[in-house]
Amino acid sequence: MEARDFIVNSRAMRKVLQWVKRIAGTSYSVLITGETGTGKELVARLIQELSPRSHAPFLKVSIPGLSETLIESELFGHVKGAFTGASTERKGLFEAANEGTLFLDEIGDISSAVQTKLLRVLQEKEIQPVGSNCTRKVDTRVIPATNCDFSEMIKEGGFRKDLFYRFQAQIRVPPLRERLDDILPLAKMFLEKCSVELGIDAPQISYDAQLFLLKRQWPGNVREVERLIIDTLGAINKNTKELKVKHFKQAICQNNGSNEVEFGYMALGSIMESLEKGESIDLPSIMEELQKAFIESALSLAGGVKSEAARILGLSRTTLIEKIKALYIEDEEH
Repeated sequence: MEARDFIVNSRAMRKVLQWVKRIAGTSYSVLITGETGTGKELVARLIQELSPRSHAPFLKVSIPGLSETLIESELFGHVKGAFTGASTERKGLFEAANEGTLFLDEIGDISSAVQTKLLRVLQEKEIQPVGSNCTRKVDTRVIPATNCDFSEMIKEGGFRKDLFYRFQAQIRVPPLRERLDDILPLAKMFLEKCSVELGIDAPQISYDAQLFLLKRQWPGNVREVERLIIDTLGAINKNTKELKVKHFKQAICQNNGSNEVEFGYMALGSIMESLEKGESIDLPSIMEELQKAFIESALSLAGGVKSEAARILGLSRTTLIEKIKALYIEDEEH
């Protein structure tokens, strides 16, 4: 995703955008927090684009993918001979992003030794390359991001409190369950974008399919929405004009190696997790989705023959037809 993909239909995201606009013009280092897939990097890029540093580089480093030795060299650079294999001097990301922005993804995974050096950079505005006795001045805005709970990490000694308070401002990017008004605009945006990339006409999303998207849990947040759209477009006929619930379920089941009944059980597992966390749920909607999953599975097993599907479910044919109508299940008459 790019900064232009920033969706702000919901009140929660309008507040985020308001804070981003206000803080962009400052030189503050901004800690961005939020669950995986909520769009933390997108917020960081937007801060850069709206800031006086927009002409300068925006560089990113993912902390978990680097060892402690490598992360120091990556951030601060090194001089020739600093360690085995250092055959030349190398400029670090702080210098490379000078006058611009350095995005530190998953800052919670940084070691205590590197935390100490990072604190010095934020305090003194200077870096010391690995193997060098000299320091170099830098003017680089630091935007760290994390999905960790820093209050717990600080209590347990996993993160320095003084470094935490050197991040002068904080922005929390809310999960999709707190910004329901953004789900459909995001889905439609990804639909248009991915259709262009796949070279097909963008299909519409049926009303029932829209309700289906709104009722999903989305533990992967925005990233999961994008993935589902891509997977669904990859599974349908290129001439499909409208995406229906069955298209989304087929993509989900196909990628999870499950059938529609298993899909219902997977959804139930996710619901139980929410209950264990003390989160609220919409029980009527959940029961409706589970009923739809089992009825659609029975219809599929029965080849669309309603009398046979009714037998599988232990219902009368009349009751099954009533439920099909009430739950807006696609009726392919056989």
